[in-house]
This record gives sequence, C-alpha cells and structure tokens, in this order.
Amino acid sequence: MSGCGMKKTEVSEKIETPEKKLESFYSNPRDYENIFSEKEEEKQKIIAGIISHHFLAKSLIADFFSKISPENVETVIIIGPDHFNKLENLIATSKLSWKTPFGDLPANQDLIGKIIEGDISENDVVFYNEHSVYTLMPFVKKVFPEAKVVPLIVNSRYDFEKLYNLGKMVRSEAGDKTILIISSDFSHHATISEAMENDKKSIQALQNLKLENLNNVTCDCRNCLAFALGFTGEGKKFVLLDNKNSADFDGGDKDITSYVAGYYIDEK
Repeated sequence: MSGCGMKKTEVSEKIETPEKKLESFYSNPRDYENIFSEKEEEKQKIIAGIISHHFLAKSLIADFFSKISPENVETVIIIGPDHFNKLENLIATSKLSWKTPFGDLPANQDLIGKIIEGDISENDVVFYNEHSVYTLMPFVKKVFPEAKVVPLIVNSRYDFEKLYNLGKMVRSEAGDKTILIISSDFSHHATISEAMENDKKSIQALQNLKLENLNNVTCDCRNCLAFALGFTGEGKKFVLLDNKNSADFDGGDKDITSYVAGYYIDEK
C-alpha cells in the first residue's frame, strides 16, 4: 500500500536552552575554606550594612555576613560602584541568577520588575566583570541559602539627591524582609597613616549619615551611601564591626586600600 493521500507527520524536537547565569570570578569552593566561623556568635538584625569587595579581605567579608541575623531575610540587595564607567543610566540591575560555589542564587525578579524605571535599567553585561557585586554573591548564598538577590551597580557621576530618592523608592517596594548591603572600599593608594586618618573621618560621617556629610567619606561609592540613606532613613545607629586595611591581609605597607565593615540598625 502506497502512502498516497497520507500526510507525513512532522515531529519538531524541542531543544532546551540552558539558562544564562552570572557568576563570581571567585568560584572555587577551596577559596572559601576555613573563613566561616563554626561557633555561635551574637548576630545583628540589620537594615543595611557596608563591607569591602576586595577578595583579599575575604575573612573580613565572611565575618561581616556571619554576624547578620538571617531571621526574616528573604531578599538581599547588593549595591556597588561602576568601577569601569560602563553605565549610561544611573543604576543597572539584572534578573539573571548567580552561580556560586554554594549553589545557585536566584534574583528577586518580582522586586526588580517593580523598581525598573528611567534611572534604573536592566543591563546584564556590566555584571560580568564588576567585582563590586560579583565578589559578594557567594557569601550571600552561604549565609542566606533561601534568600533572593537584587544586584545594583551605580554610575560614578554624583547625584546624591536623586540616589537618595531612588533608595526611598526601592525601600517602599522591597518590604521589611529585605536588607541592603553596600559594597564599598575606603581609602585607596594611601599609606597606612593616611588610611587611618581618612577612615576616622569616614566612620564619624557614617555614624551621622546625611547627604551633606557624604563628601567627608573617603570611599569608592558615595553614591551608594546616598542610596542607602534613602533606603534606611536618617537616624539609624551605625555599629562598627571592624576597620582594617590591605596590609592586615598581605603584609604590604604601601599603596593601601582600607576597609570599614559595619551595620545600620533600628534601635526601636
């Protein structure tokens, strides 16, 4: 019997496309061995925190994250500077998930969708090489394994008032189960004594955070602090965790970068 009059059934094979993901440069699990303390420590219930993005200071970063109470933390916003001046908009974000040594870290796509507007745009490409954000993602996944993330990179041009207002807007959409992590290093290319003097003034400004005080802070993302002030609101207590510099980790005493680690808490 011939096949006359019969139509050949066409079978289309569905090809699954792997999900595109972002990833930290520091993706080897061995990089994180022995830096997280196993002992129970007093934990802070925070609204926001500030920490380095230099992997050299990974033990300080681990200590910072380990001391944050995970209770009610469903979303972690990471905000850092645009080191390579890649941004056209004021802030970039991405809905992509992150591959980490501790498992995949999903983006909070719902929150990101709510905050995208004229000054905040999606831009996946800038996150591939921006260490101010990617360095911290494995630490977020390790300490908050069930949380989602909102990555933000901030343009280097100063517009404190606009960033303050954007911080307020994001806070209103984020809800109470969201914390903000400011990814910023402090003195750069300094001597140890210069770094200590700069950091003293910076910490004083962080303890009384106002837009008019931001120029007293020697760090690589004052814009991040303006955003944070809008996010937290004025009058929050700053708790200093530690103040170190690169010499504490590699022994070099020239061309210093300094680090201030601390938290903003609500005393109510």
